[in-house]
Amino acid sequence: MSSELTVGFLPLVDACLPILAREHGFAEAEGLSLRLVRDMSWATVLDRLLYGHSDAAHMVAPLAIATTL
Repeated sequence: MSSELTVGFLPLVDACLPILAREHGFAEAEGLSLRLVRDMSWATVLDRLLYGHSDAAHMVAPLAIATTL
């Protein structure tokens, strides 16, 4: 049983975890299929997450905190 997750990210060095999880097969070993969506701004990453276009996102912590306030 495989679940597909859409993960938004910005092409920065600290976004390596979801990228490596997909490229090296770590996600597939856990039964996950990752679809990575490269965005060009933090606002786009946040909007995709808020409107349900992404299941998860790589983002800076202050952006997530500011969204909940």
